[in-house]
Amino acid sequence: MKLVQILKGSTVRIAKPDRPFGYLPEVTQMVTEHFGFQEYPIDFSKLLSHGTADPESPANFRHGKVEIDGRQLLIDELQIYQNGSIVSTPGNTSDSDLITDYLYRWANERFQLNFQIIGTGSHFSQLEIEFDRSLADLFSALKEIGSDINKGLDSSWEDNIPTYQLTTIQFGLDPTKAPQINPGMFRIENRAQMALETKLYFCEAAMTTENHMTILSKFERVCLEKFAGS
Repeated sequence: MKLVQILKGSTVRIAKPDRPFGYLPEVTQMVTEHFGFQEYPIDFSKLLSHGTADPESPANFRHGKVEIDGRQLLIDELQIYQNGSIVSTPGNTSDSDLITDYLYRWANERFQLNFQIIGTGSHFSQLEIEFDRSLADLFSALKEIGSDINKGLDSSWEDNIPTYQLTTIQFGLDPTKAPQINPGMFRIENRAQMALETKLYFCEAAMTTENHMTILSKFERVCLEKFAGS
């Protein structure tokens, strides 16, 4: 398995401020200028509390940057909620962790806000991976099912349709046992608009980049040992 590129690393943090941020147009301008965001919210009604009957919407800032320990880190998106944030980068979740820590230190110093951090937070990872063999080859026993699918198609379909192959696999939770808010799917799917022969896959999971890579590597190894044909 080879890592082609890290597409996204996100850090979710639940943090309750000890008081309101202040006058929101001014706060938004300060955040935008400090991080150099090219897109920023202009509808401040979404940032105001409307009680429990109205779902909370985040303030969305896009395409910014920050320097931390001599490194220039890009910020794809910063979502600020009344009680938390989501920082997304085109890199490792360790970078989104660094930016998140910096964000709360800066907010503390700039706005004299103290935050109660609730829980350990969570992560989200998106990767582009090249496996040594395609999903169809990793589960070679299922190839005959692909041929059967072709034979089962209505006769109106042309004969030159390529043979169906396994292109996606995902691990999920039992919906009758999982909480309403849960980590979601662990998904591996053929890269959009790419030939299956490239063995390129889009992979996403609610975990750190490192854990994501470890599990994908084990997934390929187990499939090669137990399911793939010679």
